Amino acid sequence: TPEVKILQEYNKKLTHTPIIPLGRRGKVRGEQIECIGYMRRTITVEGDQYTWSEYVLWSPYVGYRWLTEYDGHWNYVKTTNAVARAPKSASGAIKAYGLSFRHFQSSTPEVTFVLGEFPWIVRRGSKARAYDYVSPPFMLSGEEEEGEFTWSLGEYTSPATIWQAFLLPGNPRTPVGVFANQPCPYALKAGRMWGMFGALAGANVVLAILAQMMAKPPSTSPGCCTIVSLLALAAWPIATQVMSSQFETQRWAESEHA
Repeated sequence: TPEVKILQEYNKKLTHTPIIPLGRRGKVRGEQIECIGYMRRTITVEGDQYTWSEYVLWSPYVGYRWLTEYDGHWNYVKTTNAVARAPKSASGAIKAYGLSFRHFQSSTPEVTFVLGEFPWIVRRGSKARAYDYVSPPFMLSGEEEEGEFTWSLGEYTSPATIWQAFLLPGNPRTPVGVFANQPCPYALKAGRMWGMFGALAGANVVLAILAQMMAKPPSTSPGCCTIVSLLALAAWPIATQVMSSQFETQRWAESEHA
């Protein structure tokens, strides 16, 4: 029958199934929101294609929000007026919200799949010029299409938060690699460890001096144990600092500034 034929055509074109079903409601960062649209966008860099998903969210209380997902990495996004105009130089930094956003990449994403409702006319094959700037855990993205320029602010969000917010079945996909605005898990640890190292090293030196003064005869040179202790205390901060540097190197390896 014609009805079955139309259904078959729809199923044939439904080449992607959204992780968050359309119509599903959830609460993200304190905002009650409903998923109403889904699309996939693709960029081509040096012959390689990279595709990510974008979800349109809406609520009569907060308006429109977006969720983006790439290789298991999620961002909660909203439009912003913090930046007044398009960037004069894509490679420069942008100041907003008291932060300095460093240019990550410029690209021309193309819509390759679309489903549901959107606050603007969108179709397969639509292209825009995009500029991404990062200051982890935030990403400032500018997009220009048909003479209009829009800025949006994304905040890196853990997959577990998304799963819990929308009550999704199973477990979230483990993120692959390092995403552009993914916060470094070692940066804060490195600072704390160096602080602990300073405190422990100071205490160790004081104890060593007291031990030398009480020795008979008094010693005027630092003991071997003191030097070994200081080296041992410095091992963890140094290792954490190295891991933090490697994390940042991996982040920027995916940018235009590798």
